[in-house]
Amino acid sequence: MVTVLDKTIFSLYAKDILENPKVNKLSEYLHHKNVTRLEHSLNVAATSVKVARKYNLKVDERSIVRGALLHDFFLYDLVNERIENHLVRHPYIAYENAKAEFMLNDIEKDIILKHMWPITNRLPKYKESLIVCLVDTYCAFKEKLNNL
Repeated sequence: MVTVLDKTIFSLYAKDILENPKVNKLSEYLHHKNVTRLEHSLNVAATSVKVARKYNLKVDERSIVRGALLHDFFLYDLVNERIENHLVRHPYIAYENAKAEFMLNDIEKDIILKHMWPITNRLPKYKESLIVCLVDTYCAFKEKLNNL
């Protein structure tokens, strides 16, 4: 559930992303049972900022929000399309889609490309990337459990 604080953060850091028609298309794809890919990305972005704030981590919140919103920016249906090596390939697909639509800084690129560590064997370079990586796993687990 997106809170007022989350909406403020999103409008401050990612209005352009959330107004993008291709990003909004993510709401058409189920990601974790009854959660859409857009809802999942919003959950990861909001939770990543909350974790960073809770532990007083000095991070680039803007990059966390933007990278987290774009980490699963792939436009195919996992339920009906069997993509070979999806877990390893989708960060690259998401990155290519994101860089075609938005200017990305180094932290945002790292978040998108490395959010599947350790599966992809590419260690996150920035603390923002590691936070999103861990929170993505937490959110996916929570979303799947809530939908059993």
